[in-house]
Amino acid sequence: MRVLLLSLVFAACSAPAAVPTADLSPGDALAQAQAQWAEANVEAYEMTITRTCFCPPEWRGPYTVTVEEGTVTSFVIEDQPIAQGEPPAVEGLFELLETAYAEGAARVDVTYHEEWGYPTSLYIDKEEMMADEEIGYTVSELIRR
Repeated sequence: MRVLLLSLVFAACSAPAAVPTADLSPGDALAQAQAQWAEANVEAYEMTITRTCFCPPEWRGPYTVTVEEGTVTSFVIEDQPIAQGEPPAVEGLFELLETAYAEGAARVDVTYHEEWGYPTSLYIDKEEMMADEEIGYTVSELIRR
């Protein structure tokens, strides 16, 4: 029993305790996620991102996106550099969410990375009765560089 108690104490101390975003309002969850991302201090990274939209297939990805100091420096699909339809960096994903909440989007679904706070998936439907304006992003891998 004593070993179990000590194990639980050490486990609780080893990882930062994050408030589950399900217990927060959407705006508070976003603010918490942004704070986690800022605290992680990931200035340069590479991520794989897929866009869900009513758009040409070459704009959907998946893309490999390289980011330095919050700016997309390159993105490629199937080893080919792409010059249009640039997917956003993590900060851009946060901006999309901020705008969706501020403008009263009909539906916003988002999941945040547990440790670093960046959106791992998001889906925004601005107007329920309008077709083909929905947008979504899935970040399947983010690696600090």
